[in-house]
Amino acid sequence: MCEPATPPAPCLRPICLRPARPDEAGLVLALEETTMRPVALALWGVWRPRPAAQLDLAACRIIEGAGQPVGVVEWHRSADELRIAKLYIQPESQRCGIGGWVLAQAAAQAQGLPIRLSVLTTNPALEFYRRHGFVIETSTAERHHLIRR
Repeated sequence: MCEPATPPAPCLRPICLRPARPDEAGLVLALEETTMRPVALALWGVWRPRPAAQLDLAACRIIEGAGQPVGVVEWHRSADELRIAKLYIQPESQRCGIGGWVLAQAAAQAQGLPIRLSVLTTNPALEFYRRHGFVIETSTAERHHLIRR
């Protein structure tokens, strides 16, 4: 069941999060490819799609706008942190407040725990996360590991 909420950005319709269904692996993989392929190509020069068997659909939440899927988020809460494993929003739905709204939902789930995630060094989403209070905790040649306390 999708619980509707209205994000603050005026360009958005009401959005909501709902659990991914078992038949939505293709949707999650398509969102991943649409958002991550250019980033992977810029870093490695090649795109390697994830096999559907590697998806944790039980942990994925589909982001809907006006009843249509516009993205996916996956997070895992432990005793000491909430880790965002993926946050993909289709390009035509970006820059409308959806990502910030999703991060607010993650913060509510974190209940005061730090939130961690990583981005590839070629991912322009780094600036989005910085605007939302994340700082680089560590970096490698391929990834920035971020935290928001």
